[in-house]
Amino acid sequence: FNKELQELRCSEKDSSVLTKKIARLLRGLSMGDLLKVAASIPIVEDAEEVVAALKQKGNIVGIISDSYQVIVEMVKTKIGADFAIGNRLEYFEGKCTGEVTIPSWFYHQLESKCGHTICKTNALMYLVHRYNVPLHNCIAIGDSENDLCMIEQAGMGVAFCTNHDKLRSTADMIIDEPSFKQLLEVADEPLAKAVKLK
Repeated sequence: FNKELQELRCSEKDSSVLTKKIARLLRGLSMGDLLKVAASIPIVEDAEEVVAALKQKGNIVGIISDSYQVIVEMVKTKIGADFAIGNRLEYFEGKCTGEVTIPSWFYHQLESKCGHTICKTNALMYLVHRYNVPLHNCIAIGDSENDLCMIEQAGMGVAFCTNHDKLRSTADMIIDEPSFKQLLEVADEPLAKAVKLK
């Protein structure tokens, strides 16, 4: 359903409505079908190695995604991350119903840093409270427009393998090669010194 997906992404600007419409395209697929497709998508080659090194230095590493929990949990396990947050698809008799639940921590709250109804930054705020980590000690990595607020609000924002001009101009660091190794360099320094002045 690539054609339908691209049409939805071009025509629907409300992120919650878009999420729900995309889920409808999955109606009838099994969890196994979804995991099979997800498993065929390559993961950055050094992701597992870099996550292990970051965790060894005492960092908490995780995934905030507007994809689905079943998929981000699979990636979390593959790379050894500490947490994964995504949308929750509903199933009946082993098949996707086409319905999705967007977790509450994606929604705008009193502590929200932007005006979006749904935003990954809201999930980031939930996580800084959950793990008791100051926002300025967080590194956020993203590659698309829906990562922009998170990149802007985190102590350090990293644009990863993207051509999105606004994301690149907002980020504190740009990584153009499909490798996370550069993150190990900044993880060794106090974050306040690693971040360029905006």
